[in-house]
Amino acid sequence: MSEKVLRLHVGYHKTGSSSTQIALAEAFDEGHLPVLYPRAGRLENWAFAHQQLVEDLRYGNTDSLDAIVKEHRAEPEKPILISSEDFSMPEASFTLAIMREAFPDHRLEVVAVLRNHVDWMRSYYMERVKRGSTRLDPMLFFQENRHIRAFAPVLRLARSLGAELTVLSYDDLTLPNDLFPVLTGTEMQVEAKFNWNKSLSPQATFAVRKAYLTGIAKRAKVSDVIHNAFVLDNKLRPLLEKVDIYSQVEIQNIFDFYAADRASINEIAGRTLLSEDVPQAKGPRLDADDDPEASYLRKYLSIPG
Repeated sequence: MSEKVLRLHVGYHKTGSSSTQIALAEAFDEGHLPVLYPRAGRLENWAFAHQQLVEDLRYGNTDSLDAIVKEHRAEPEKPILISSEDFSMPEASFTLAIMREAFPDHRLEVVAVLRNHVDWMRSYYMERVKRGSTRLDPMLFFQENRHIRAFAPVLRLARSLGAELTVLSYDDLTLPNDLFPVLTGTEMQVEAKFNWNKSLSPQATFAVRKAYLTGIAKRAKVSDVIHNAFVLDNKLRPLLEKVDIYSQVEIQNIFDFYAADRASINEIAGRTLLSEDVPQAKGPRLDADDDPEASYLRKYLSIPG
C-alpha cells in the first residue's frame, strides 16, 4: 500500500494561487487528477479553493473538515490536496496543526510559492485597494502590515509539525503549469485564468482608491467596481506611463525591513530563493494624493475613436 499523503498548498497570496486553484478544480471535476481535491471546504462564491475550510477552522467549526474526511473515506488511496493561501496568514496559520491532527497517519507536505517582499507588498497593496479593503497610501499600508506579513513564520510552524516543505520562487514558475506536477504528481497543460485576479495599473489603483475615499464607489458592488476598472484599464494601459507606487528609497526601506525574513526563507529553502539584490522601481513614483481620477480621465478621453 502506498504511503498516505496530506498535501497543503499554502499560497502565498499574490503568487498565482487563483489561476492554479481554478485549474485544479476544473481538472478534478473533469476526473483528470490522481489526487483528491475535495469539493468540501470551498466557498460557494469561489468554488475553486479551500478558503471556507480555513475560515471554519479559525472559528472552531469543523463542518468543512468533517466533510473532507468523509470524501477521503470514499477514495482512501488518493493523496489529499488542499489549497488555500489563507493558511499563510498569521491569524489562520494555527489551522495547519488542526489539519495535521485530523490526518495523523498521513505524511504532511506543505507547498509554498514566494516572491521578493517588495513585489509582493506592492501587489498585495494594490489588491487590497482594488477590493476596497484599505484606503491607506502605500507606505502607511506597509507600516501597518509589515510585522504581520512575513513569510517565514508559517513555514517554521509547518516544519515544527513534521511537514516536508517545498518552497518555490514565483519568478521561476510559469503558472499554473509548472506547479501542477508538484501539487498533483502529473503534468498538465492548462490555460491560466489571469483575469480572475490580475492587478490594475498603478494609475487605475489610485483612481479606485480615490473613488472609495470620496464615497463614489459606495453606491456600487465591489465586484462591479473591479469589473469596470478592468474594462477601462485594459483600454488605457497602452497609453499609460511606466510608474511605481514606491520610490527607490521606499523600496530600499521595505527591502531592508525584511532582511531577517529573507534570511530565514533562504535557510528554510536551503538555497538563495529570495535574492539579496534590491529590486528597482518600475518608473517614477506616482503620488497617491494627486488627482488620479482627473489624469486617468484625460487619458481615457485621448483614446483614438
